[in-house]
Amino acid sequence: MLTPYIPTDAPKLHAPIYQKILETYLQKKKYDKLKELLTKWPSDIYDLSVIDQSIILQTNSEKTPQALLECSAIIAEKRGDISKTLTIFLKMQNIQVFQLIERKQLYEKILPNIQTLMAINQNYLDAVFSKKSDDTRDFHTRQVSLYAEYEPTKLMGFLRKAGNYNIQEALSICEKKRLPRETVFLCGRSGNGRVALQIILNELKDIEAAIEFCRETGDKKLWDTLIEQSIDKPEFIRGLLNHAGGDIDLQELIDKVKDGLRIPGLRDSLCKIMQDHNIQ
Repeated sequence: MLTPYIPTDAPKLHAPIYQKILETYLQKKKYDKLKELLTKWPSDIYDLSVIDQSIILQTNSEKTPQALLECSAIIAEKRGDISKTLTIFLKMQNIQVFQLIERKQLYEKILPNIQTLMAINQNYLDAVFSKKSDDTRDFHTRQVSLYAEYEPTKLMGFLRKAGNYNIQEALSICEKKRLPRETVFLCGRSGNGRVALQIILNELKDIEAAIEFCRETGDKKLWDTLIEQSIDKPEFIRGLLNHAGGDIDLQELIDKVKDGLRIPGLRDSLCKIMQDHNIQ
């Protein structure tokens, strides 16, 4: 057809002519061409409601061609029904949904559908939080769940930055997903330092992390617990020796070490202690 040469302005033809062209493509099921014209042509040269109704008559909830659904989405947006456009794109899992969100600034509106959006593009949760971090406070707990499910490596950064998630719910999520470092962080934030320390020692088996955690909390009782649970673990003792001084009483630590316990790297640790304390 000669549609590329049909004027839409100066001169503008009678509306029924444009209507007939669109209807023809629809009846012949040339949906891609119909979509092209709906996108290109201004909406004031034909009757949107008539075309919309014609498309609805050809739709089938299960077998509707993707291109025809896109036509329906285009018309809905032209008519100002952004919710319908969004619903269609989400149902299709169409990548155009992100352009729509950006174009219409729908960041708050799409939050209930964030899981569907992440199924289309897993990086989208980051985009929503970075663009609308203040406006998404009511959804922070849901975001914890989504990060834990889809992007666990990014969850810790979110937990540190976000300010209004339910700590107990977040803790339950991290425990179920077996995310020990995130669980430690949340235990510490909720005042369960002893539980956090047990996870570090028994699950992570990370003496450096345990020392850092005790330093951050500044709780003398946690230091005592750390030392008590380290005296029969040579690697832990060595780690404590490397950080002796300040929070860790060197003499107290040495006194608690059992005679005959072999500690790998003990000589290097002692040399470091002597250097740190200027002992000749």
